[in-house]
Amino acid sequence: MKNKVEEIIVTFNVIVFALVITLSSHAQSNSDKYQSNIQLIHPQLAVYVSEYVETLECAGINGPWAKDITTIDFSYTMPVTTLGWALGMNVDNVTHVEINARTFEYLSRSQREFLLFHELSHDLFNLEHFSTPLMYTPMPQYVDQLYVNIVMGKLINHLKLKQQ
Repeated sequence: MKNKVEEIIVTFNVIVFALVITLSSHAQSNSDKYQSNIQLIHPQLAVYVSEYVETLECAGINGPWAKDITTIDFSYTMPVTTLGWALGMNVDNVTHVEINARTFEYLSRSQREFLLFHELSHDLFNLEHFSTPLMYTPMPQYVDQLYVNIVMGKLINHLKLKQQ
């Protein structure tokens, strides 16, 4: 319990610090690329974030990427039955995703993609569970690259219909 409280305090402090810096600086991004004023993305997770953004941008979907704060990191206090959280869901200009560090190492590369793509879709597009196959929960036990490609294709179609 003490570790969870400490992690919450640290996360809160990071967010407050990032907000103060963001609000005190008036830096504006001239790009639709996924680049916030403040970015805290764990290096192990960055590759999946890049793949997600590139896949959507190649399909002509250019947003709504957070402009103020992006934090995508591991959590060591998440219940073992929870793979991730999209804490920035329904919060404009903030992306805050946490991934369960204790279970992540046991996932295949395709499962990791599915997990990150799922949580990013919650956070960035405010998608609810079961709105498209990527948003089904729990994650299927067997996820391969073909399955990830199929559910991403369905996500892209879903997002394009919403943009019309």
